[in-house]
Amino acid sequence: MKRRRPIFKAAAGLFLGGVLLAACSTSNGHAVAACKQVGVAIATYRTAASLTGDARHERIAHAQVQLTRALGNAAAATSDDGSFNALQTTISESVRVGISHVIPSLEAQCTTILAKNPYAPNGS
Repeated sequence: MKRRRPIFKAAAGLFLGGVLLAACSTSNGHAVAACKQVGVAIATYRTAASLTGDARHERIAHAQVQLTRALGNAAAATSDDGSFNALQTTISESVRVGISHVIPSLEAQCTTILAKNPYAPNGS
């Protein structure tokens, strides 16, 4: 009976360790998808600079719509991992303040999300 107890403890420890590791590892697939959509929206917005009048306003409006479409993936990412809440909030604020005011924040956030190692200075 005494031999089973150490084996049981070891098995329980391995199981608990596996559960903890699984809880700590998160997939950022939704955040990556949101950032790809953000990238398209920003690129669309930047093409508006070469336009004038109604064409410019239409392009900016289209960029805003593209950015708003990223909100679904950003919300799913936040649901998966609360650390992506800033991305979701920034995208949702763009509706209120306009895409031009959130581009720097979105670029910084998405650079980190899309980096291989977000903690390394150059993402490598």
